[in-house]
This record gives sequence, structure tokens and C-alpha cells, in this order.
Amino acid sequence: MPPSTPRRPAPPPTQQVRHPAPALPRAQDLRPDPASDAPTPAGRGRLVLLALTLALLLPAAASAPGPAPGPSPDPAPDPAPDPSQDPLARPTADELWADGQREDAITLQAQGLAADPGNVDLRRSLALRELAVHRYEGALATASEAPQALAWIRAECLFQLGRYEQALPLLDPADPFQALLHLEALERLGRTEEARADLPQVAELIGADDPRLLGVLGRLDAGDGAHAAAARSFEAVLAQDPYDLGALFGLGQAKLRSGAREEGLELLERHRELVPIMDQWDFAQRAVDLAPLHAANHAQLGDVERALGRLDRAREAYMRAASLSDDRALAPVVLRLARLLEEDLADPDAAVAALDAGAAQSGDLRLIVRAGDVLMRAGRADEAAARFQAALARRPGDPALEARLAQATASTRATSTGAATPDDGDGR
Repeated sequence: MPPSTPRRPAPPPTQQVRHPAPALPRAQDLRPDPASDAPTPAGRGRLVLLALTLALLLPAAASAPGPAPGPSPDPAPDPAPDPSQDPLARPTADELWADGQREDAITLQAQGLAADPGNVDLRRSLALRELAVHRYEGALATASEAPQALAWIRAECLFQLGRYEQALPLLDPADPFQALLHLEALERLGRTEEARADLPQVAELIGADDPRLLGVLGRLDAGDGAHAAAARSFEAVLAQDPYDLGALFGLGQAKLRSGAREEGLELLERHRELVPIMDQWDFAQRAVDLAPLHAANHAQLGDVERALGRLDRAREAYMRAASLSDDRALAPVVLRLARLLEEDLADPDAAVAALDAGAAQSGDLRLIVRAGDVLMRAGRADEAAARFQAALARRPGDPALEARLAQATASTRATSTGAATPDDGDGR
């Protein structure tokens, strides 16, 4: 959902037996929070190293608690009790959620709700967490057991499931977020006159320049044949979010119908190209929502952000992936980050810094060699030679490394050819 979309006030906190569940916002606002999704101690060390090197500030994670002290040695022959059987030794749903184990957290919370079905706060917390991982059917079933108290959650689930007619009576038109859903539901049901009647109130609640409101207005105008007016609305949406597929398609259609054929065809071609990439983005973001401490999910999101040209967001995703990676998985992430820094952001110094930091952390030879390659392309042959010598010390007689070192030795910083260097096997 676009950042300018109004956000529903958070519900009151959930009452649980051990720890109160956090008050959660609506599903679209729930994204991995570095302050709660703390990495492991090893990941924290990597995060600090990379962050200091690149001068990119990432939230510091709180120190992980140490293990609970075990029972005192017992000379009796009876075995010590199994900690897994002690309810106080098991993590709570809140702890599992904060640790990124969201499926397990939902399962455990559902078990608690089964034992206490009348606990509305617990039911609200569970439904919101199901929404956060896009389990709309499950959230709807959970919220339906308390129909009055959780009507707004049921409405959002029904809307996300495309059951607009059922969602409409549950939506409060005085609430900014729900008023927007009410407007969109009317428009999607083809009840255009009612939707137009809703426009002034929704505009007053969320602002007339809200992109979702403008999108609805553009579609209503297009349906009435007012293609010039529709084009203005879609252009205003794209000025805020160039990747809004609905606005891109709507503007292409409006231009075609207004006689601007070439411009319309170009816009529709852009839409066609973006659709599969945005599908990949949606898949990657959902994976992050479900497992926010899984490094590969953030790396995949970084790849899609880079393909979209959102380079700052790609760098942030790669940095997050690096902070969560163990030593074996770190090198591929750092190689992707370095490529982004060198090729897309034109910052070879940051690329070399990232590679050096990753090599110091993981000891992976590929990072040392790639740092030398980047330095060669930057015209810093003497520094490159030092990297290749360090690599050869670990892999003596390697012909590819010897060729790199010979090229670096024969070059000077001022006369770098800038030619591409041999591939080091990471898929470049």
C-alpha cells in the first residue's frame, strides 16, 4: 500500500498468560522491524562490520539473552528433567514472532486461543498476525468468532479475498483507511454513482492527492469516457509511484483513446515489461513477511529491487541479507552488493570496502579476487596486485590468479585499461 495511505490506529495490546502480545497495526503496515527481528550474535557482528565500513547506518540489534541456567547437579540417579517439557522454558508466541519464526508463533498462539476462546485480545492479535503473512482465510475465520469487536479485521480480509459485497457493511466510513476500502469496493463492484458520492468524504479524510484515491478517480473518469481527466489522475499517481501498474495501464489506455497512440503504446509496453517483475517483487516481499530473519529472502528482494531500478532499496535489502548470513552464505550476498555499488551506484570505493569486510568475516577467496578486479577497473593496479598476491598465497599456482597478478603488475594506476577481467565463477 502506498506510504501516503492512512493507517488504522493500532488496537489495544493482547492479554496473554506470560507476556502481553504487542499492539499490531493493520497488515499492510506490518513489515519486518529490525528492532524486533534481531539477528543472531554472529549476524550482529557482521552487521556492525559492514555498516561501519560502508557508513550505512543499520539499526543495532539488542543483545540476545543467554541460556537459562540449568538445574544444579543432582547426585541422584534420576535423570534431569527435560527443559522442553517445562512450559516456562518454552518460547512464547511473542518471542517466536520477534525471532522471525512466524509460522510457529501463529501455531502456538492458535493453540492458546483454543484453550481460551473467549479472549478477544488474543483473538485480535492472532488475526492481525495472520493478516501480516497474508493468510486472509485464516484471519477471517479467527476474527469471525468475535464478529462485533473485530468487524474491521473481517472487512479487510473479505476485501483482500475479493468479497467486496460482504465487506461493505462492515466498513466504517468515518475511519480513513476503512473509508478508502469502502470507496474501492464500490468501484470494483461497478457501483460508480455511489463511489462518486463517496469521493468528497474520502478526499477530506485522506487528502485529495492520495494515490489510491486518484487511481479510483481515474478509473471512474475512464469509465465515463472522460479520458483526458482520467489521464491527469493517472499521471498524478505515477508521479508519486512510477511502478503503480494500475495507473500505468490506465494512462496507456487513456492516451490511446485520446488519440496519442504512440505514447499510449509505449506506456502499455512499459506495463507489460513491469508485470512479471512486480510479481517477483510481491513474491519476495511475502517471503520476507513470513520469514524476516531468513537472509535469502532479503537477498531475493534486493535482486528484484535492483531490476526495478530502486537502487537504495536494493542496497538496504542486500545489507540486511548480509547481516543475517552465516559465513558460508555471506559471500554470494556481498558479491551482489558489490556489483550494485560498483556498476549501478558508481562507487567502487564502497564496493571494495564491502568486499574487504566480507572477506575478513568469511575468509572467502572470491571476495578477495573480486576486490582486486574492482580495483583494476578503477585504475588502482597496485592495490589490485596486493589482493591478487593475497589470493595466490592461499591458492599457489592458480593460473587465473597468476594472470591477474601479471596484468596488475604490468599496469600503473594512471594507465588502467578498464578492460573486463576474467570471471571468478560467481556467475558474473
